[in-house]
Amino acid sequence: MSAAALRGAEMLGWTLHPHQIELAKLLDERHETTAVCWPRRAGKTTILWAWILGMCDLNEDFEVVVTAQSGQKSRERYLSAARRLDRHYPEDKGGPRIFRGAGDLSMYFPNGSRLHSISPDPDNFRGDAASVILIDEFQAIDPEKSEDIRQGAAPLLDTVEDGMFLLCGTPGRQRAGWYYNALEAGRQGLAGHAISEYAAPEHADIEDEQVWLDTHPGIGTLTTIEKMRARRASLTGPQWSMEYMGQWPPDMVTRALPAPLWEATAVDPQAVPEGNWTLAFDCAIDGISASLTASWIDADGNAFMQVMDHRAGTNWIAKEIQKAVAANPKLEIAYDPIGFNVQVVQAYGRLPRANTSRLKALTLKEVGAGAAFISQALADGTLRHATSASLDLSAEAVVWRWNGETRLFGRKASNSDISALCAGSAALFVASGKRLKSEYKPRGVMRL
Repeated sequence: MSAAALRGAEMLGWTLHPHQIELAKLLDERHETTAVCWPRRAGKTTILWAWILGMCDLNEDFEVVVTAQSGQKSRERYLSAARRLDRHYPEDKGGPRIFRGAGDLSMYFPNGSRLHSISPDPDNFRGDAASVILIDEFQAIDPEKSEDIRQGAAPLLDTVEDGMFLLCGTPGRQRAGWYYNALEAGRQGLAGHAISEYAAPEHADIEDEQVWLDTHPGIGTLTTIEKMRARRASLTGPQWSMEYMGQWPPDMVTRALPAPLWEATAVDPQAVPEGNWTLAFDCAIDGISASLTASWIDADGNAFMQVMDHRAGTNWIAKEIQKAVAANPKLEIAYDPIGFNVQVVQAYGRLPRANTSRLKALTLKEVGAGAAFISQALADGTLRHATSASLDLSAEAVVWRWNGETRLFGRKASNSDISALCAGSAALFVASGKRLKSEYKPRGVMRL
């Protein structure tokens, strides 16, 4: 149990919850940089203020500097804590002397400790020393400015034993800057770094309320599932993902399908199962190449994906579709009705005896569901993909992007070809809805 957190909560009249107490234990370890990334309404600011005020009250000459995304927000948080101290731990009962002037937002404790609130200007961090520097809502500070703050603030810890930075917030719009880099350093276990992070996995269905319960530590204590439903109704998909599911938005650098998982699920090419598979096609955005990918779900529930053909240009696809349908009359051909894919459908329709009823155009949400299916199966270890240069290059080049409320596969670079993966995604979406055919078993002799 953290003595500082309990003391601070008592000073402020707050009740702490288990996930907040766990964070306080981490803070007690005094890592030089602790990054906290929690969803909205999870109580992160509450526990951080309880801990720093408790540290000030329990330790002599403890110096704390606090700020937030702006001078105004920093002042508001300071004054909010000051009002609670006035009520629960006033100066005449041993509490700190509190200054509220425009030029001095400071709390002076009888034991020589001080808490000082400043605006997030790099020049404001010039000073003698600090035991703790807390920066709240750090994701709202421009990444470039955050690095300037780091350079200005770092010397304040140079002469202090166990000095520490507390960087707190929710996911920001960019995977960049001091805050994001500190989180990444903590994820990698680098020396001097620790993190506390609540986030839904990238492959998770953020519309699933069970995912909400598994992700958000404040539901049931600090907020309710009913309030979460109301928040979801008022936010876009990307906003909900960032603010309440703890997910950092896609960027054009981080691959959507992690390399270790992708490499671990590669297998040798296989013969397609008779009558229980789906084919899909996709063209590169510039039409320079295209892919035909087959997908199916095997008897063990594994999702299988295999490139059947990948060539330059797009004129060849319609005839290959015709051959595939002629050999497999019940075969479904899935596609995303955009760009050069539409031209392929038109070309196929002009061929003699083209069976256009076998073509299945996916909606935007279905395309997104196919991408999510691959991501989920990869994370679960149930994806199998046949070794293929075009598919491997697609997996290396694919990133996440948002189109309105739908998360889709995107390209790292404008000339990246991810057609093999997009075709596989479309095929798997359709294949995942097919029933597995049971093996035929002769009926035994019936005795009457």
